[in-house]
Amino acid sequence: MSIRTNVHPAIGLLIGAIATAAIVYVLSRRSRDLLADLDIRLLVISAAIGVPVMVVLNGLELRQVAQLAGRTIATRDAVQFALFAAAANALPVPGAAVVRIGVLTRAGASLKIATLANLASMAVWASLVFMAFGASGVAQLGALAGPLLLIGVAGLGSSALLARQVTTAWTRGWLHLLVIEALIIAADVCRYAVVLAALGISPSTIHALSLSAAGLLTTIIGIVPAGLGVREAIAGFLAAGVDLDTSVAITASAADRFATLAVLGILTVPVLPRLRKLVHTLST
Repeated sequence: MSIRTNVHPAIGLLIGAIATAAIVYVLSRRSRDLLADLDIRLLVISAAIGVPVMVVLNGLELRQVAQLAGRTIATRDAVQFALFAAAANALPVPGAAVVRIGVLTRAGASLKIATLANLASMAVWASLVFMAFGASGVAQLGALAGPLLLIGVAGLGSSALLARQVTTAWTRGWLHLLVIEALIIAADVCRYAVVLAALGISPSTIHALSLSAAGLLTTIIGIVPAGLGVREAIAGFLAAGVDLDTSVAITASAADRFATLAVLGILTVPVLPRLRKLVHTLST
């Protein structure tokens, strides 16, 4: 599979950072008051720790997806591909999915197997988010909690069927994916909880999960650079259902995005020469 783009991921990150700053600037008065009281130290901590953890876990996820597809990717390469994939998500395409499928096809997997393996991984991730959202939000979501749990369970079943399409020896690899995706969601929730605390909001699991769910839906949509405006809109919409002030959700989402893009940019610079070589292997 050949992956070519005329836009360097670093440019996408820069566009995302600038546009995010513009979004923050035009936010409501309430959001500006929140930003005025923002604890910069907590926001820096959330990104400085949360983003590298996210990249490493995504690298482990990619390595496991490759193993499910019958291919082997070194952990170091998988983590650096994950870094590139995170940067690629700043472009107006489902960048991470394109990169991951490209990695697997370059490693020798067929396009069908690479796609199915990635879909299985995404289905596990999405299903766990739905299940966690439903289970932790019974009080706030009421009757909606049950359907969310059912959707999550059905999604897990679908992910198992997808994994079975990839290989007959799918059980162990699928269970490993289940553990990794759960860790990714837990890390995501912890990062958002710290961001909410930085805004002076007492964080709760359901509030952090609503922001994580907004990120999930934005990733799936993937039609605008870095999901600009889309993630904030979804976060604000979900906030209404979990007793979280809409302006708080929008501000938290925007602040996390800005901090995350900044750290991704910093992480990308030292490994840029190697990333170029990795990208070259996907373009030949």
